[in-house]
Amino acid sequence: MYKFVKEELNKIIEDELNSVQKIAILGLANAGKTSLVKTILYEFEALMVLAPTKGVDRSDISFLGRQLVIWDFGGQERYRNNYLRQPQKYFRGIKYLYYIIDVQESAKIRQSMAYFLKSLEIAYQFNPNLKIYLFFHKYDTKYEDKSRLIRNEQEFIQGTLHTIQSLGITPSIFHTSIYNPFSIISSFAQPLLRNPNLYETLCRTIKAFCLDNQLNFGILFVNDFEIGNYYASPEALKKINQSLIQIYQKIYIDGSLQGNYAKTTESLQINTTKFDISVGSAKFSFYFTVGIDLTKSLSERERLSEIIEIFTDKLKLILRNSEIIRLGVLRTEDIK
Repeated sequence: MYKFVKEELNKIIEDELNSVQKIAILGLANAGKTSLVKTILYEFEALMVLAPTKGVDRSDISFLGRQLVIWDFGGQERYRNNYLRQPQKYFRGIKYLYYIIDVQESAKIRQSMAYFLKSLEIAYQFNPNLKIYLFFHKYDTKYEDKSRLIRNEQEFIQGTLHTIQSLGITPSIFHTSIYNPFSIISSFAQPLLRNPNLYETLCRTIKAFCLDNQLNFGILFVNDFEIGNYYASPEALKKINQSLIQIYQKIYIDGSLQGNYAKTTESLQINTTKFDISVGSAKFSFYFTVGIDLTKSLSERERLSEIIEIFTDKLKLILRNSEIIRLGVLRTEDIK
């Protein structure tokens, strides 16, 4: 009996790992959809020279062994009308709908609301289990009139709330900016974890560890995506943004980072520790990065490096347990 359950479980795992899931990214022209996708794919250098999307651009990525296809829908009116006229072609099979709102563009909030509601109603007809995520984009820290951003966000939410509630959908809301690329990477990855509590658990665990050891930040990455973090201050992220990009280019683009890695900036030693987790027949590599203040002595920094490696065992346990629970492994304990 146990052998049968184990075989069924392995089949579930393989099905999960091999399934292809469709992510649709929609919004008006110039809302920032393509820059968001480029950021997700680590094409940072292309952000300032992007051309408008014509029709639909498709990108294929892998996240924790699941194959995902991203459809970046062009936002110009002629393209939007074409999508709505051919819903079978464009909206069928959408698992996740990421809708991008330019929160700085007050004049287009109502137009964006109307397009979102039409897209939502059509996509919902094809998949009542559709997951909705609202990205209030261009939430830039340098933007002078912060109250305007808040008003535009509230107007959009209030104008779409009735329809969303009538469909029984609870969307998740994120605030993103290309000036903070990791806000995009983090927001994009959270829904794909499937376990809504996992991201918060990882963040709380990393925060406690960083506070206990007086670390400037801690970030957990997998498959190009950040899945947990803590920053001592908003300024901490700004100072290390470029350094992090260089580190993850080594990991994910040129593949030159195979083991642990340390990089020194003017004020920080940035340590990256790699660990692996196996699920079914697949193995996933995780990277935990922390910032150690250079005012600490060399011996203290070496001690912290050892502690960090030990701490990754705790992260492993959290990740393993969440994956086990999601795939139903714990049910086998009750079978005689």
